[in-house]
Amino acid sequence: MKLKKLTIENFGVYYGRHEFDLQVYPKNGAQKQNLIIVKGANGSGKTTFYRTVSLALFGRLALGTKISNKEYQDFIESRFHKNRNADQIEKKSNAAVEIIFEYTQSGKKKEIQVSRSWGERNDSFENLQIRIDGQTPRVQDIDYQTWLNDLFPAGLLHVLCFDAEDMNALVRAKNNEELKKVIKRLLGLHLVNQLDDDLSYYLRNNGGGNEYDVLKDEVITYQSHIDIISDEIKKKRDRQTELENREKELTAKLSHLERELSSEGGDYAARRPLIKDRISQLDKEIEELEAKLRELSAGLLPFSFAPILSGKLNSRLKSELDSHRKKIASEYLEEKISTISNQLKKSDLWKNKSIDQSLSKEIINEINVLLKNDGEKDSDKVILHELSENDVLKVQQWIQEASDSVPNLALHISKDLKRKKKERTEHQEYLNRAPEEDKLEPIFDKIRNVENSLASLRKENKVISEEIGSFEFKKEQELREQEAVKNKLYEVERNHRKFSMAQRSKMVLEAYNKKLTETQIQELCQELVLCFNRICDKDQLLSEANIDSETFDVTLIDRQGDVVSVNDFSMGESQIYGLALLWALRKISGYELPLLIDTPVARLDEVHQSNFINEFLPDVSDQVLLFATNIEMSNDVEKHLRPAVSQTYELQFDEKLGHTVIIGEGHRMIKNQEQLNPS
Repeated sequence: MKLKKLTIENFGVYYGRHEFDLQVYPKNGAQKQNLIIVKGANGSGKTTFYRTVSLALFGRLALGTKISNKEYQDFIESRFHKNRNADQIEKKSNAAVEIIFEYTQSGKKKEIQVSRSWGERNDSFENLQIRIDGQTPRVQDIDYQTWLNDLFPAGLLHVLCFDAEDMNALVRAKNNEELKKVIKRLLGLHLVNQLDDDLSYYLRNNGGGNEYDVLKDEVITYQSHIDIISDEIKKKRDRQTELENREKELTAKLSHLERELSSEGGDYAARRPLIKDRISQLDKEIEELEAKLRELSAGLLPFSFAPILSGKLNSRLKSELDSHRKKIASEYLEEKISTISNQLKKSDLWKNKSIDQSLSKEIINEINVLLKNDGEKDSDKVILHELSENDVLKVQQWIQEASDSVPNLALHISKDLKRKKKERTEHQEYLNRAPEEDKLEPIFDKIRNVENSLASLRKENKVISEEIGSFEFKKEQELREQEAVKNKLYEVERNHRKFSMAQRSKMVLEAYNKKLTETQIQELCQELVLCFNRICDKDQLLSEANIDSETFDVTLIDRQGDVVSVNDFSMGESQIYGLALLWALRKISGYELPLLIDTPVARLDEVHQSNFINEFLPDVSDQVLLFATNIEMSNDVEKHLRPAVSQTYELQFDEKLGHTVIIGEGHRMIKNQEQLNPS
């Protein structure tokens, strides 16, 4: 990431719109020019300049993770520029900041423009706009900040913008909480902790109950019932197969006997096949008639046996239908009454009539009352049957059929069935009578025995078929109920698997978090020693640094093997240690970022100032914005820095004008500007 331009509008001591070129331009010389100096007296706007970069990128998060929206809005409003004119203070009602930077993603350089403007306090107090190479990103406006946070995690703020306050918090924080927070957020370890907390919450809310075991037992019980029923069905089918095979044998034997009987001759033998065919035909017709009777019994026939109740139901449905129609008419009349009344009042009906105005009004009122009463009459009748008009008409038709056509049809079918059964009985009795011829009687006895066996066999087969149907119905019912339990079990099982996976994930995550923390801290300690030794006096070189992965307590060991306590450092030594820690954190972060550092040399002696200039500044970043007071930026310091300086901005607060004046080649002020709201 490389900063290209910063724009500040009506923010703090900056009146109007100010544009600052932040690019570093190479110059002749051996040392790289990576430094931009922003200098000025206290109150001239250095801190405002410094803070606007973080505000542009991080918004409310630039002030801390625990800052509320109200606190953020209060802070922003307090920073709106106050213009002093003729001893009067005029506070601006809007402000804006804009940062343009170059960012390399997947090997491609992109120019990103982030504009953040504020106006009157309301739901749209802040307006955030983003452009990538002049185009809007493919996200919703409301997700712009999330997109920025993904590009630059909030933990990078501590190594992007660094001032004396940040340094003191890192070096002298009680219980090292600040150091712990910075390291975890910078290295992404806080995300692991957050995930661990989320898993703990999930386990607390989804870990109870034995529903899974209960449902599993239910499925097993249902399966046991299904298996028993399936075994019974198999036994019945096996018995059916035996009966069918036996029926084939008996049918073949009967055919042989029939042929033998036919060969012996006689009137009985000649008529027998014809009568048997007629009996078969009668069986089919009887079965069809019985099926029709069953269909009528399952339909409208029962209503025929309750004519009084059916009549009452028909009357009630008719009454409810009339009431429903009147209700609709009443609602329609209620809508039209006022229209009719107005039409009557305006109508020429009363012209040339010997009716005065008061009487005509009375007549109109009476008509309104009649219309209203007529519409309301019976419209409030209680509806017992919530049926549509089509459904009511269909039920009434069924009742009519049940009282008229259905009884006659049932009677006709019953008579026909009785006649055919009688005919079949007569034919069967004829067949059962033995012929008079002595020669045919033995054959007939055999035929009768075979037919009796076949009848008994078929009767048993029919009973078995009915039993199989009953068993299959029970099996289907058990399968449906089991499927319902399985569906419940599936959902519970998914949660059960999630719960088990969450438990295992939490254990793995805790081990991973511990190992990752130890690894990252070990790398940080190594870099801390290297960085500290580069900018520290040779008499104070370190040989080792240790940071406890649980408490984040820091232990420094010098070349003599003695422990060096951070709490015993002087203010200058603390600043050296803070710079070294910042340097080390930036190295292991994996991000190539510019560095904005405020008041870094105030407490450094000449030796350490030299190390800061010669060792720290050239290597810490390819782009460094150094903020310093005029006192800090002495002639000697400025002389040492000059080879690395690309641009310099000097800030001067003008008491008469009431705002800051900027001196610098890369600065441009626009007086008649529009607000920073790119279209």
